[in-house]
Amino acid sequence: MSPCVQVLELLTPQFRFHGAFHHQVQNQDVVSANYHTRFPCEYSSKITGPLRGLVCITHPRKYKKMAQVICNPSTGQSLRLPNLKTRDLLVKTFLGFDPIGKQFKLLSMTARDRENSEEPQVLTLGLRNLAWRKIECSISHLYLQIDWICVNGVIYYVAVLNGPPRGMKIVCFDVRSEKFSFINKAKDMALCSRSAIVNYKGALGALLSKGFTEVTGETKCLELWVLVDADQHEWSKHISISLPPMWNNIVAEAMLFFVGVTGTDEIVLSPRYLSEPYRFYVYYYNIESNTIRRVEIQGMDAFRHCKVHLSLNHVEDVKLLQYI
Repeated sequence: MSPCVQVLELLTPQFRFHGAFHHQVQNQDVVSANYHTRFPCEYSSKITGPLRGLVCITHPRKYKKMAQVICNPSTGQSLRLPNLKTRDLLVKTFLGFDPIGKQFKLLSMTARDRENSEEPQVLTLGLRNLAWRKIECSISHLYLQIDWICVNGVIYYVAVLNGPPRGMKIVCFDVRSEKFSFINKAKDMALCSRSAIVNYKGALGALLSKGFTEVTGETKCLELWVLVDADQHEWSKHISISLPPMWNNIVAEAMLFFVGVTGTDEIVLSPRYLSEPYRFYVYYYNIESNTIRRVEIQGMDAFRHCKVHLSLNHVEDVKLLQYI
């Protein structure tokens, strides 16, 4: 098993997985995308993961019951999950891993409208009979963002609490105990619905761009916040970054989004769509040296006008799904 950057292209009617290994990226300006496999999908299908080698694909709920599939891109395996028991139209699924019990779990939050999330349900992978279970959630909230992260057995995502207390918070779901809690943002932390929450050296981090969801060549400053104590809602403003003059020249007119932070303190950014001139670049900003580099991912020019999902530290795992 080896960590890599995974590029996911979302097309109709199939997903295509590509990989670019970190050790290749460190010394090269061009990296070839390694083709993995593909799975049937629709353009509006939603991706959860990857997490420890697995990806969950949620197909849209239109005229039939919503279908959710667990996939292993390394082996090409897929496992159709039981139908979620809900009449709600809005569904968000999170993939978590309990490092103590060595179990994968799926958390699905459903909502009838954009005001309230309700009926959280959990499915544990690896059991003989897979089934969704309704669980209790004492925190009335609405999830807001696509991004989420699982760090040390806890799933984190940004949501609005209906109160009390009311306001934008980071909701925490402990995968092992299946309990919900929340973390307040720091007083001067410009957390928004699409702020990037990341794994920073094994702790929860948040990457911010002055309240904007995207980063461009005109961006002057970035912020990295790191959670110090969840119980005390204590954050450390780890660093406020004034971007170097070369930033504008390298990024130019690209519209970038945060991907995460590498173990070598590089903030990774990428576009979310592949469009003309059909060249795909990943951007690496080094916090320590205050430098930026751009790496071209080759082999993607054949896939035009597609959505792109990039993730860090995907671990290729050839385990069969029935043993997970």
